Amino acid sequence: GGDFLGRSLAMSADGAVIASGAFGNNSFRGAVFVFVRPGNAWPVTAFHTAKLTASDAITNDNLGFSMAMSADGATIVDRLIGVATAPGPTFRGRGHARPCGLRRDPASK
Repeated sequence: GGDFLGRSLAMSADGAVIASGAFGNNSFRGAVFVFVRPGNAWPVTAFHTAKLTASDAITNDNLGFSMAMSADGATIVDRLIGVATAPGPTFRGRGHARPCGLRRDPASK
């Protein structure tokens, strides 16, 4: 097993926001962990400020496998690649992208 945290990464243009995919999280439903730099420099150890998951997630959705972030770090788009297992193979991921908006405090730059 394993979450595969860090398999995919996205970063804002100023380097203040980092999103790290963990497509193996929760039986491969997946998650995206968001880290926001506190102040002007990254600490030695950073903790995620948000964990993004899909409210309608199913096993093997693989959220966090492939993603992109807007330059200002306010929007993350993730592509679901998973396969639903019942009633038969259905490729949910074909052409399915999921945007997520983040509120970012301008003072945190």
